[in-house]
Amino acid sequence: MDCIVCQLNAEFTAAEGEAVTIYQNIQPPFTREGISHMVRNGKHYVFSSGMTGYTPNPSEVAVSDDWMGPYEVQGNPHENDTSSASFNSQISFIFKVEGKDLYVAVADRWIPGDLMTAQKYDVIMRAIAQRSDKNIKVTRGEKMQMIKMMTRQVDTSMADYVWLPIQFDGDVAKIEWHDKWRPEDFG
Repeated sequence: MDCIVCQLNAEFTAAEGEAVTIYQNIQPPFTREGISHMVRNGKHYVFSSGMTGYTPNPSEVAVSDDWMGPYEVQGNPHENDTSSASFNSQISFIFKVEGKDLYVAVADRWIPGDLMTAQKYDVIMRAIAQRSDKNIKVTRGEKMQMIKMMTRQVDTSMADYVWLPIQFDGDVAKIEWHDKWRPEDFG
């Protein structure tokens, strides 16, 4: 599966011109979804997550000098995230705070009471990845654990949001956890 960027026509009703591939020939859970875009200092940033249903996973950010690429993958922007799950959320929108060099990532937390851990994430990733790479070792118990997590009934009526500032080290985007923060403290 690929993740592509296309120009839209003047009416925004159809793609036109050549498509540019950001991610190519990747399989779930590594296929990218939940795409969010922002521009800062002439650089285009594309934030995305892996394809694991309602189970959160690490975000990834790619950057380019042009909307149409080429893009360079920077990796997971969530530096101090011990959950391996983007602070148990999926970025859904990014906005710039007017008058400041401050961008805020707004992320869905679909299942607030069911938090991911690095150990759970490792089981899910190995169990899913084994479908296309038989060299990856997964026990029957781990497969059953992954199936249970991925097929459980999900009540998203309790979903909430995580709002975090995006910080930059040069052109590298970083998102750190803050229990509390104010726009005045950034940018």
